Amino acid sequence: CIINGSMTGMPSQKSFDAVAPLAPWSSPQNLPDHLQSVRDITATPGCSCSTKMDGYDDTSCIKWHIYRPGNHFMHTTYMGAVVERNLAGMHEHSYHQHIYPFQVRRRVRETEYFRRGDWRTNWLDRSQQATWLICYRATDIPGKMMVHCHNAKHADDGTLAKEYVRDLRGEDSIAGGECVCNAFGSITGPGIIDDMEQAKVVGRRAFGAVQNLHVTGTAKVLVYVKMPFLM
Repeated sequence: CIINGSMTGMPSQKSFDAVAPLAPWSSPQNLPDHLQSVRDITATPGCSCSTKMDGYDDTSCIKWHIYRPGNHFMHTTYMGAVVERNLAGMHEHSYHQHIYPFQVRRRVRETEYFRRGDWRTNWLDRSQQATWLICYRATDIPGKMMVHCHNAKHADDGTLAKEYVRDLRGEDSIAGGECVCNAFGSITGPGIIDDMEQAKVVGRRAFGAVQNLHVTGTAKVLVYVKMPFLM
């Protein structure tokens, strides 16, 4: 504040001069498995998929599909796989995936903010570049993984999808594990740890509330208005 024309309660220039400069940042030792670099490791065969976000309002979609709850997945992978995603549309939408941070692999216009090898959980680049390549290794947490535009309205309008990480540890088939790109439907088989038949509300209490529950055979579909997430 200012009293009688002078500043009070503020540090003097001398106190600023006495502050030691910040030490340069360096990567910590003993990083967890999911943060070990995979930038220069070839993706596991079959685990390189494309993800394109596009549209606004009632045209919002990922790879020309809007979000569907329950047993409906865009891509699948499995524990231990090196996963690669070829992103498109990120000059208009902010790519965000849950659970695993991803590493910038290639096709990045390097600036002071963007560097090849960076770890991120979001990606938005207004450079009008056509595609970007990211990667990660699925190491610790199997199950459903949400992928969406980090603009909440865009996600709510349909720019939202799920991937699935199978848990094949201890399975005889782990050596033969495979990824699936562009499934956009139900999945079955080994390594599934979730109840796939019942859609579940995740997040804060829905202000729209569940309107109806339709049952056709064993499939259960929740019809909703502005729900946080239906997994």
